[in-house]
Amino acid sequence: MSILTVADLLLWNRCRRQWVQRCRPEGGERWAAFPEDLISLANLRETARVVAVGCRVFGQDCVDASPPGGVPAAVRVLATVSEEKTAHEWHDRTMGHISRGSCFVNGLLLGDGIACTVDLARYRPRLGGWEFYLLRPGTGPRGVFETEGSILSNVIRECGIPVAALHLLYLDKKTRRPDPDTEESWRLFFRESNITGRAERGWKALEGEQRALQDHLEKGDAIAPDYRCRQGCRLCEPPGGPVSDRYDVLTLHKGRHIGRELQAKGVFDLRQVDPASCRLTERQIIQIEALRSGRPYLDRTRLERFLASLRWPLSFLDFEAYSQSLPPMEGLTPYQHAPVIASLHRQGRPLEDPESHLFVATPGRDERISLFAWLVELAGEEGTIVVFSKPFESAMVRQIADVSGAAGGGDALVQRMVDLLVPFSEFMIYHPDQRGKVSLKRILPIFTDSGYDHVDVQDGMHANLTCMRHADQAVAAGEGIGAIGAEAAEEVTRFLGTRELASMEDVARYCAMDTRAMVELVDALYHLVKGGPEDAAGVG
Repeated sequence: MSILTVADLLLWNRCRRQWVQRCRPEGGERWAAFPEDLISLANLRETARVVAVGCRVFGQDCVDASPPGGVPAAVRVLATVSEEKTAHEWHDRTMGHISRGSCFVNGLLLGDGIACTVDLARYRPRLGGWEFYLLRPGTGPRGVFETEGSILSNVIRECGIPVAALHLLYLDKKTRRPDPDTEESWRLFFRESNITGRAERGWKALEGEQRALQDHLEKGDAIAPDYRCRQGCRLCEPPGGPVSDRYDVLTLHKGRHIGRELQAKGVFDLRQVDPASCRLTERQIIQIEALRSGRPYLDRTRLERFLASLRWPLSFLDFEAYSQSLPPMEGLTPYQHAPVIASLHRQGRPLEDPESHLFVATPGRDERISLFAWLVELAGEEGTIVVFSKPFESAMVRQIADVSGAAGGGDALVQRMVDLLVPFSEFMIYHPDQRGKVSLKRILPIFTDSGYDHVDVQDGMHANLTCMRHADQAVAAGEGIGAIGAEAAEEVTRFLGTRELASMEDVARYCAMDTRAMVELVDALYHLVKGGPEDAAGVG
């Protein structure tokens, strides 16, 4: 029987075809279910951060159950099937601590063919059993963390260990980071939930998936042709083959759930959708009609009204920031973004070439006060501040204003903001090539001659992770509990051999490109209202 991991079961349960694509045995060797995309990598880094810090502040009197060598010291969230010998040794060491009744951190148990890590465990003589703890970077006891708890509950039962309770230690999303780097201050971030009953009930829904995966490994059976995962991923294609991204029902604007329902009815092409047969929004109907006509949609009156709201000189503003489960700066809550780079382009009149300015903070250092002073000086007191997604950019301005003791000044800047996302998110203008998306990366090459091909950082997630890694490397070189979490997160990336780290200069160029993109889009919108949609470069 092959050893499975929690990651295997989670991936298999999400989509069997995805598991086969990433983990199918070849030549007798199976690939581990490691993350492939940046979002999964970031989540794994945050799990390592929370486990490392949580074990430090809650397990001071516990022994470390992990074996020397083999698995990197900080990567307790990974149990690789390629190291089965290490996994068995790790299990034996963990069971030795259990037999002696000594509390431990960083354990691993093997049961029912599944390897499952144990972050923290304590024996409670009065309760006649063990209390097990999962430390996870979520802000609530739900979703995938409860699924992990169900898997751990089953493994513990298979190992014959008496259980008093199974707890999830998660993060309080309202707790703000205080200044001192002490165990007590870090402990304040954690909240506890007893998930014993939910975990036991949850395993009943997973047991069939676990058996199916074991059968697949032992027999090598192919995935049934009629299998379709619940999320409607691209690997679960329609019987007639894949539909072009341009027409795929899963590209319906904010309607992926509708797309899955349409797939279940045998409808895979948006042009075949009858609006009367399902509840569609006005914007979704515009998307479908644009596909059928092959031409962009333009509401000239609304677009003219939007452009009339702009007041020169224009300041085009964009921030790059990063967020962590355990906040990196004083006053932040879990996953609240910390701005580190800002780009501002100043345009005196329509179609004029703008002045460009950049602020780049030192990774790992809090320079928000200097950033706010920089912004106030460049933005001046007059003219519209153009942003793309006002909720995020206004939150960044208010944060650096509050830190600077100038909340009123931040409010004044926010009141001058106009959101360039609005014409696109409200479908004042829509092109079939957008495929339901309204991001800068999607719309810029459609409505202008520009694009992001010449910058090394390609999206916000890449920028976020780059800033985070540079900050973590700086913090990990120091001392304190925060450094322990930063080193654990970096150890995950090193262990996985992730691609080369981009530079902060690369992120700065990407940020400047976002700002330049807004300038060019405003210029393009002015051309559009004077003529027709086909007058804009790249549209036709």
